[in-house]
Amino acid sequence: MTVPASADEERRIKTVIFENTECGRCDGSGQYGPASVANGVCFSCAGKKTRLTKKGERASNETTRLLDERSSVPLSDLKEGDVIWAKASGWSGFHPIDYPYKWRQIKSISEPRVSAHSITKDEDGNEVRTPCYNVTVTFESIAGQEERTNSLGGSSPEEIMAKTYRQRTDEYREIHQGVMREIVRRFSGATAVYYEDE
Repeated sequence: MTVPASADEERRIKTVIFENTECGRCDGSGQYGPASVANGVCFSCAGKKTRLTKKGERASNETTRLLDERSSVPLSDLKEGDVIWAKASGWSGFHPIDYPYKWRQIKSISEPRVSAHSITKDEDGNEVRTPCYNVTVTFESIAGQEERTNSLGGSSPEEIMAKTYRQRTDEYREIHQGVMREIVRRFSGATAVYYEDE
């Protein structure tokens, strides 16, 4: 027996809004502390004026996990000019800044380099050193701030997986739609915004 799709299941979701509330540290201004420290941006909400509630945070975290799980690609598949969904980090003076997920264009990808070693023992008790590789992805700058992200790999550069995915592909769009529908169905802290609702 075929169950007909509901009206909402047939509509295309543009985005999902996660339940949020006014930031209590900056009282919703986005500014906190002296301007000499990170331009006075509130560290608690990163200047966004709001923070996710516990319900919203759970839904947001699960969205990221599902998209990462279903859409991650080997870092070796990416190239300069690709537009990907990624976090980034940068600096304001001497203070590090974390930038949230958004679509970012890749400016450059560094060569893999060994950043550390994990040490284990084999069956005979001999010490085995396994290298961990690091690759730095730099994005096109926004407002003069250089933004980059680091991806850590395993025992070879080929094992480095980018927790990122390409934009504007039919495959990604369908994955994204599926994840958003699942999140809205499973979590009360997530609300769908449909294209025709604008």
